[in-house]
Amino acid sequence: MFECCAPHPPAWFDASPWTEENPVPNILRWLWLQACQGTPAALTALAILSGGALLLVPGYLVAQDADPYPTVELEQAVEALRGGAPAALAPALQDLTYGYIYHGRHDEALRVGREALALFQVLRDTTGLAETHNYLGLAHWNEVRYDSAVVNFGQARDYWSELGDPAPLGRVYNNLGAAHYQWGNYELALSSFLRALEYRRESGQEAGQALSLTNVGRTYHDWGQFERAREAYLEAIEISDRIDYSFGQAYARLNLGELFLDNEAWSEAETHFRASLEHYEAEGVSIPPSDALGGRVLNDLGLGMARIRQGDPDGGLALLNQTLQMARDAENPRYEARALLDLGRAYRLDGRLDEAFGALSTGLQAARDRDQRPLALDLLAGLAEVHELRGDPALALSTLQAHVALRDSIFDQGAFQRVSAMEAQAEIERQERENLLLREEQRVQEALFARQRLITLLAAGLFLSAILLVGVLVYFNRRGRERERALARSNRSLEDTNRELLEARTEVHALKGLIPICSHCKRIRDDEGYWESVESYITHRSEAHFSHSICTECGPRVYGQDWADGDEGGDDEDVEDEIAPPARRH
Repeated sequence: MFECCAPHPPAWFDASPWTEENPVPNILRWLWLQACQGTPAALTALAILSGGALLLVPGYLVAQDADPYPTVELEQAVEALRGGAPAALAPALQDLTYGYIYHGRHDEALRVGREALALFQVLRDTTGLAETHNYLGLAHWNEVRYDSAVVNFGQARDYWSELGDPAPLGRVYNNLGAAHYQWGNYELALSSFLRALEYRRESGQEAGQALSLTNVGRTYHDWGQFERAREAYLEAIEISDRIDYSFGQAYARLNLGELFLDNEAWSEAETHFRASLEHYEAEGVSIPPSDALGGRVLNDLGLGMARIRQGDPDGGLALLNQTLQMARDAENPRYEARALLDLGRAYRLDGRLDEAFGALSTGLQAARDRDQRPLALDLLAGLAEVHELRGDPALALSTLQAHVALRDSIFDQGAFQRVSAMEAQAEIERQERENLLLREEQRVQEALFARQRLITLLAAGLFLSAILLVGVLVYFNRRGRERERALARSNRSLEDTNRELLEARTEVHALKGLIPICSHCKRIRDDEGYWESVESYITHRSEAHFSHSICTECGPRVYGQDWADGDEGGDDEDVEDEIAPPARRH
């Protein structure tokens, strides 16, 4: 079982494909998410848009009839758009194409898809052409027309390569690998799966990586490279577990169970088959019906064989027959042939050789009718053993020769060598891409370091400039304060000088001018006409004071002999007295 297309929401959401990796990029995506959270308004809006086909069940939004692609509504939408603009009709036809594929109506899908393809060619819509070719490839794949599927997938790959988008390239390469695998072209299948894995790693699609890793493991498994297969399965499980991807878990554990079954580890195989079924049946997991059928059929077949190997042949055969009927009811010849293969092996183990022969012969015919070469290879090997056990060595030999011829066409030594060379080349290319990315990262880091160095230098320059500026400011501030202090000292000195000058001026002003003095008594006349003594006049008009004494010339004349007796041999003695202001007279 391979991932040929990821699950979609209802078709009326958007013309572009939807996966968990590529959610619907419009308002309906928001409504879907809100409705899943139980928002009433969103539920109402979705109910209107879907014509009331939706309802909420324990925490998940699902179609009322478990049909996310109601073809009746899709057909009505297409008819309503006929005669209108091709740009509107083409996406509607594309949606209807996938709706038919989803419901197994592959012939109708091919008819509508070709009509959509013609419109996209007129519109020169590369994206529409790529996706429609992918859908046509899916229809051919489900109808077991692998040659046509390869052609359509190849066309889709070429268109997506023109667009250069790694996400859809990963998907279409995975589909191309699935077609090659079913066709028995293991070399091309492995090449496509490895390329899909690289594109999905490049685009960061972890869910897609898990599926492609499982497909790579399945190819190695069939090729007998069990250790490589186991490593791929375990990596797929680890990724799916990390991102909580139930479908990836289910698919990888199914194939890991088959690997343990082929290595006769019956208990481990049963454990993984049961875990795979739990993930397939997990609530809220949306899986296309064909994938859901394949998961159920292959897990039940594995569980049946595990039971037989562990000593419960009756329970195992009952489960195998039940699973065969399930495949026939679904009218799926691929799963019917696989069920017949396991049932034939089970009958052989139980010693029921005639029933084993019947199951294996019927399965071989179904595999050849549907060009299922890998299944035919296993059926031929089983038939050769049964013929030998039934005592028909000639028929056993011819069957074995047919088996060897088919095996050599699928697993020839040259193909093995080419695959080894291809793996080596893929590893070289991967390392070259990683080296290119590392060099690019190194250039980015160097550019960042250069920018950081420049920023550091600029910051250092700014810091030094700031320090220099602060130093200059401090210097000039200090100089300014010194000038202020000098100026203050100068101002104080000037103030003192001015004060002294003012005082001197006041004194000079008080005594300046003509002073009228009596020529006889030496009194001075003031401005009011009064006569004052010289002492009184000057004392009242200045800060000068007088002290009275007698000079040596006047003393003898005034005191006579007394002067000579009292002052003999001594200094003149000043006698100070208070000059009382004289009575003014006119």
